[in-house]
Amino acid sequence: MFRQVLVPVDFGVCSVRAVHHACDLVRAIGGSLTLLHVLEDVEDTSPDGEAARRAESRLRTLAGRSRRPAHVVVEPGHGRPVAQVILAVAARLRAELLVLGPHGQADPDSRQLGRVTRDLLLEARLPVQVVPGRWPLPGPPGARWRMLAGEG
Repeated sequence: MFRQVLVPVDFGVCSVRAVHHACDLVRAIGGSLTLLHVLEDVEDTSPDGEAARRAESRLRTLAGRSRRPAHVVVEPGHGRPVAQVILAVAARLRAELLVLGPHGQADPDSRQLGRVTRDLLLEARLPVQVVPGRWPLPGPPGARWRMLAGEG
């Protein structure tokens, strides 16, 4: 099915929900999970790569939900649109599925698609799964898939 799943993470509520969903998905279907954070120009200027280290640490914390160790990638934006950076990383990793939230806003109930999500939906050459902002956070790892499969 999907051997390589990539989740772009901006650390907002919606992207955290996308990570939880992707962890459960990979647990159910197998494959490998990579969490990606793109450093935008504002973050890029932090002294001694502090922003990259913080982002990597936060990604590792989120990756802890995954049964198999998830890969984490922090990629500098260098002024490029975030969607372009995500698609370049997806191509480099040979990702077969992108899983992301609808937007990076603080309010998960917002009815607007974010710029990055919209651009990815229009430009991606691989399937894109958008996890609703209202998607409830799961209980223990794998609980939702066990329920859907009738195991729990």
